Amino acid sequence: MSVAREKYVREIVIHTSSDMAVEHLEELKSALGRFPGGCQVCLEIATPPSGVVVIETEFRVNPSPALLEEIERHLGPECWKITRIGR
Repeated sequence: MSVAREKYVREIVIHTSSDMAVEHLEELKSALGRFPGGCQVCLEIATPPSGVVVIETEFRVNPSPALLEEIERHLGPECWKITRIGR
């Protein structure tokens, strides 16, 4: 499954909130930079009570299990989702 994900996933959305600490954002940025690839990264930021804002980032990553584990270590379980798959 991870080989298929790394080959075909084109976009991943990472969920966070607007009150995310700056140091956590820097750690996430560093993690994304260590896994370069072809998958677009978007941030979905909860902004209560207004709703959600989705931002396309400049990051393109390899959505490997190691990266996804690192993202979850910083933001918690189920903080990402695959939103686009292609060739």
